[in-house]
Amino acid sequence: MKPEQITAWALEEASAEERQQLEAELHENPQAKQNAEETKQFCHFLLAELRDESLALTDKQRERLQAQP
Repeated sequence: MKPEQITAWALEEASAEERQQLEAELHENPQAKQNAEETKQFCHFLLAELRDESLALTDKQRERLQAQP
């Protein structure tokens, strides 16, 4: 299992075949499964934080940026 495979699984970006293969491997290795679940929780945490609309630029900030040469 490569870290990028676990990340793709955690972000639900893995294909059905990749997901099945990874989950079969995780079923055989409890420590890897725990690590993968922690990665999934962390990815979902980041996604929720990065989608925070309060971090978006205001219209005035956007206009100022677009006016820069």
